[in-house]
Amino acid sequence: MDRGLLLVEDEPGLRKLLETILKRSGFVVTACAEGMEALAVLAGGPAPPFAVVDLTLPGMRGEQVIAAISQSNPATRIIATSGLCPANPAELGTALFLQKPFLPAQLLEALAAA
Repeated sequence: MDRGLLLVEDEPGLRKLLETILKRSGFVVTACAEGMEALAVLAGGPAPPFAVVDLTLPGMRGEQVIAAISQSNPATRIIATSGLCPANPAELGTALFLQKPFLPAQLLEALAAA
């Protein structure tokens, strides 16, 4: 089973922490700091089966990244994260929403449910 995961989080400390937790849980993580970087990763190869995307990114909004991931591979299971509730939940499509702060176990449960 492919455990590839695209992580899009602009906060360096949190990105590193999440990357470590996810790798220890068996995921093969590609971490990006912003939306355009994530889109470049997607353009370079097949979309991973999982993605965790922060909604408050510099430049490109997380909702735009989610839309691009969903368009390139509708089968990708996406978790959207933010400290704020999404202004327009419909923009998340089929992505699950996980509000920050969250525990590592909550993220892993969300990925299992996605």
